[in-house]
Amino acid sequence: MRNSIKLNLLISQGLFIVFLPSWLNFTRYLHPIVIGVVWICYTLAAIYIVYRLAQKKMEVKAGAMHASISIYGLALLVLLFFRPSDQSYGSVNLLPFETIGFYLSGEVNWFIAMYNLAANIGLFVPFGLYYRYIYGKLGLKRLLSICTAAIIMIECTQFFTRRGSLDVDDLILNITGVVIGYFLYSLSKEVFIMKNSRRQSEKPFESGPENIKIPALCYHVISPSPDPDNLYQLSLSKFERQIDYLAENGYTTLLCTEYLDMLNGKIPVPLKPILLTFDDNTKDFYPYAFPLLKEHGMKATQFTVTDWIDREANMAASELKEVMDHGIEVQNHTASHPYLSGLDKQDKNMEITTAGNTLDSLLNIRADFFAFPYGDYDQETISTLQNSGIKGAFTVAGGLGTYQSNPYELPRIVILNGDTLEDFQRKIHTGF
Repeated sequence: MRNSIKLNLLISQGLFIVFLPSWLNFTRYLHPIVIGVVWICYTLAAIYIVYRLAQKKMEVKAGAMHASISIYGLALLVLLFFRPSDQSYGSVNLLPFETIGFYLSGEVNWFIAMYNLAANIGLFVPFGLYYRYIYGKLGLKRLLSICTAAIIMIECTQFFTRRGSLDVDDLILNITGVVIGYFLYSLSKEVFIMKNSRRQSEKPFESGPENIKIPALCYHVISPSPDPDNLYQLSLSKFERQIDYLAENGYTTLLCTEYLDMLNGKIPVPLKPILLTFDDNTKDFYPYAFPLLKEHGMKATQFTVTDWIDREANMAASELKEVMDHGIEVQNHTASHPYLSGLDKQDKNMEITTAGNTLDSLLNIRADFFAFPYGDYDQETISTLQNSGIKGAFTVAGGLGTYQSNPYELPRIVILNGDTLEDFQRKIHTGF
């Protein structure tokens, strides 16, 4: 597959060279650096098409994206301010769509007309894409404000330095390109992935442990067609929007050990930590939730009922092994999912230790964390967990994890069927 991708990309570069005489026409009107700009756009389009057809993804580091847009922006400024001296500049048009209408009227050479319209839109598309990767979908008005101010400044500078005309239609076309780039993100992310795009370096909270507040989310069923009457079945589309929100806003996903160690001040805490957990090892996790988590490079925890492994409605052992290879940990959720407070001490111990032994036997892991079925437990349950070597246990009581949290009553926030994206945002910020 890799050789096929390389061959197709090589062919695309060959085609670029074949059409080089056409690209050179641009140098009659623009600085020769235009060939480099066209090559960048052409190559990115070729990579996208080849990878999309191969159903592959390319992970782009944040630093590489910052550097690329900076180089691209500088090249674009060269195009705008270093133009051939045999052209006349200095005209003014403040009537919207007058110049656009003129280019579409047929009175201008078609090449010049199409170049001016397409270039004024297309060359600004990367800025909309870049903004969306870095800042997510929550700032379109901010993006429009920034771009409008920047383009007006460039237009005025071009005009007063006799490097270009002052034309409101340039502003309209440029802004259109930025907006197109903003909305093209949904297609772009099918190939180009920036892992935790706004993630900043991890560091301890300098002002003390009281500032540590970490949400732990609890999911159950993720389905393309959930039962609307079942609160614990979340639609796949809502789940995807929630995962996109976390990725676009720089959240760092954790494993249970990291979560507890951060609460205890043992390891550095990222700026936006979050724990994602899934209960009951239901079969939908593998085809629906897992691919989205894998796509974004996110960690998660699957609390597993061991008697349900390999059942028709639940994940197979082979699937659990596969997800473990991609950042998903498997932890203890009892053997049969009972109400633990109603069991005697011996049965409590059997449910907990049997599940732990099964996970060890099937998956070769030691499960150090536990989730209470139905959120039900009593003090005897906690004592049983402590005696069995479990390091921490999760409830479904809501709230955020803090340095004061009891390691055997760690709070989780249940994500429900009816939650909107606004509800989701509120829950991860407040715990309720």
